[in-house]
Amino acid sequence: MSDPNLRRPGALGEAFGLAGRLPRRTTTGAGSAPPAADLASSPAPAPVENVEGGTAVEQPASTRAEPVSAAVVHTPAVEADETDVTFQVSVYVLPAVSRAIEEARRRTGRTNAEIAYDAIDAVRDRLPELVAARRGGDRPAGSLFPGRRSRTPRAAAAAEGRRRLWSLQATAAELAVIDGLVETTGARSRSELISCAVEAHFGRRRRSR
Repeated sequence: MSDPNLRRPGALGEAFGLAGRLPRRTTTGAGSAPPAADLASSPAPAPVENVEGGTAVEQPASTRAEPVSAAVVHTPAVEADETDVTFQVSVYVLPAVSRAIEEARRRTGRTNAEIAYDAIDAVRDRLPELVAARRGGDRPAGSLFPGRRSRTPRAAAAAEGRRRLWSLQATAAELAVIDGLVETTGARSRSELISCAVEAHFGRRRRSR
């Protein structure tokens, strides 16, 4: 084994008759570069700007920033104004008065509520008297006895017609005014108070024609 010819590459195979049968071994140093195929499969680093130095540096692909989705802004719903909320008030009026109200509404374009409030304003000083007259017949001023109905409801309906349902829309503030008038006049309800005012107002207008 001290023959210097055996140190030649491939000499050992020739000595044992294995020349051309053994694969050729290649050794790679620790600092050698990897094969080109491995370099091609590696992702290229993404260049980013160095804000402080003004130079470009490389950043690994795995640390790239993900796009930030835009935040959804929810606009709160606008609440309805309490002054716009209305409540239905049912009123019973005589057939002739109902027709007169409908005619006035078409002629002026005013709502049922506005027509009712106009009637109340027109007879506001007579409201206690009108409510008392609805309850019974007239009695002399200063009498100790309440009025008495001159005829029964059936007889009154036969002469004037059965009262019909009519309605209006009132706000909370308007209802507060109506309730105050119900208390001061002694009316049984909002319906009775408004009916007395509307019938007196439009009934007087019919008689004046």
